[in-house]
Amino acid sequence: MSPGSGTGTPLAPPVAPTGTGIGQCTGKYAYAWQFSLYFCAGNTLKRVDNGGGVGVAVLTDTQANFQNAGIQANKGMVLYNLTTGLSGPVIAVTITTLTATGVTWSNGDIYRVTALTGAEIASIEMYLEVTAADINAALAATGACACTWQSWVWGWLAKLNIIEAAAFYSCPCGNTRLTDEQKQNLLTWATAQLEELRNGNITVCEGDTGKTYPAIGWAEINHTTWSEIEIMDNYDKRHP
Repeated sequence: MSPGSGTGTPLAPPVAPTGTGIGQCTGKYAYAWQFSLYFCAGNTLKRVDNGGGVGVAVLTDTQANFQNAGIQANKGMVLYNLTTGLSGPVIAVTITTLTATGVTWSNGDIYRVTALTGAEIASIEMYLEVTAADINAALAATGACACTWQSWVWGWLAKLNIIEAAAFYSCPCGNTRLTDEQKQNLLTWATAQLEELRNGNITVCEGDTGKTYPAIGWAEINHTTWSEIEIMDNYDKRHP
């Protein structure tokens, strides 16, 4: 089966990973399933079909337990065939099989499914779209919307997009709820990264060299005295 064939929905990235000015500074930079890996209690499975079939309608993974993972039928949960690039809503679930509208499977196809309902996916996508505006404004301020980006930029912007979304909004999936202090830490980190991007200390264009680099100091807060010293040392190195 060729990529893009069939009746399922093609799996397109939020932004184009290559090209000059294509997909840059528009829309979000992360998927709902990526947000869920950071901040939600829902399970994400990425494995391989081992049913032995060719072009069949049912995904089989004898090593999985989809029911225990919280995958449900007719709740808007989406099953992706990462090999063919097709996806569709889950309409049938057993312990070891999944069926999704418009998606077929051949032995060895790689799949991904997350225990997020359609309503949860829609909420997260909205959070990502809204907070991506801050990122796009910072990029536009430095003229970064018309250059070819370095390869690491896409992953960093996805993380920044996810963290800022979590700082402003409660996670709609699972039982995870961030405290006000945790949200403030995330917002402080995201704000600092946006400022570094806006003032040119972090540059995203190929061939440019910024004065500093993306940091993740918020993740080390309140661990140990050694971590506090290390954070301060890293800060001094970034701000000579």
